[in-house]
Amino acid sequence: MRIRPIAASLLIIGIFPAAAQERLDGGVLLSETVAPRIAIIDIDRVYSGSEFGRRIEQEFAQAADGLRRQNNCYDGVFEELEQELSNTKPDMSNEEFVARRGEFTELANRRRDLQDQKWERLRIWREQEIERFQLALARVIQGFADTHGINFIAHANQVAWHDQKLRIDIQITEILDSTFAPGAGNGYKPAWISAGITEGDAGANDERDTEFRAICDRPFDDSADDSAPLPVSNGG
Repeated sequence: MRIRPIAASLLIIGIFPAAAQERLDGGVLLSETVAPRIAIIDIDRVYSGSEFGRRIEQEFAQAADGLRRQNNCYDGVFEELEQELSNTKPDMSNEEFVARRGEFTELANRRRDLQDQKWERLRIWREQEIERFQLALARVIQGFADTHGINFIAHANQVAWHDQKLRIDIQITEILDSTFAPGAGNGYKPAWISAGITEGDAGANDERDTEFRAICDRPFDDSADDSAPLPVSNGG
């Protein structure tokens, strides 16, 4: 899955030494004594190939699948309730039926709104975790450039052609995985908890809604481990 461009500073990173000369227009011109060292990186490949990136997408996919199944459960419950209401209509006055129908509609709409809010929280969770990945990657790239004396790094998608020997995807991914390894005790909340898929629904105090939650709010994956966080820096 392609992620949005991380930042202008990661698409083309120019690290110019003190010997660089400033142009009159405010740009930077390398002096003749500076031999630029160039590297190329495909940030999307690093994201999909790193443990950090794979963990984000795996948790997002699992949570999204669970939320879809939960929504299907609620749809089934409301279909049965609507059918039950229709079957009992002959035994009710028109006023009673209209009142019951209004209660059902309000209950169903409130629950659908709550489910939509879960989707929004899940989307925000993924964006925030990608931002964490971006910050971690920026630190790794800067450190790699400093260590190897590289003063220009470009995104592979922004270059018409390059020698594959210039690629640093593998090295950056290895450093990212070794530096930002999974670890417990960092306060991280998995996607399905952060999105409130199976807990913490505000306004779910209606007796019938509570009954439906007991049916549909079961954990979407019995193997989900809420103690296994996303990668965090071993160095704090």
